[in-house]
Amino acid sequence: MEESLKQEIARLEEQLAEQKNILEMTSEENASLKKELEEKEEGKKVASEDKFSKLKVIYGKLREEHIQLLRGNAEVKQKLNASEKARKECTETNENLSQELQAKTNELEEVQKQHEQEENARKLAEATVEQLRIEHDEKVSSIYVYIHIQ
Repeated sequence: MEESLKQEIARLEEQLAEQKNILEMTSEENASLKKELEEKEEGKKVASEDKFSKLKVIYGKLREEHIQLLRGNAEVKQKLNASEKARKECTETNENLSQELQAKTNELEEVQKQHEQEENARKLAEATVEQLRIEHDEKVSSIYVYIHIQ
């Protein structure tokens, strides 16, 4: 029996040694996998931080560009409003000048009509004066003839 116990102890020690080897290999593999996992996580962390930094820079640029575009848009709107105001003033001035021109044209037509009437009246007056002069001369001549005949 002693012999069977010794064999049993030897077999158990052999199993124990084998289990220790398996445990040691598993521990080494576990440590290796843990180290590999940590390296991957560190790589991911660095990559995530890089991405975050890049996104932060891009966001900053985009934000600044957006602000500049808003300012530019406000400036353009301000210029547009000023142009619209100037255009409106020009249109009003043009309308006023057109009305004034029409009034002056009407006034000129009236003056021309009046001038025509006065010219016709002058011609009539000249004709009348000439007629009267002729009549006067005829009467004076007939009086002169009458005086000389007597």
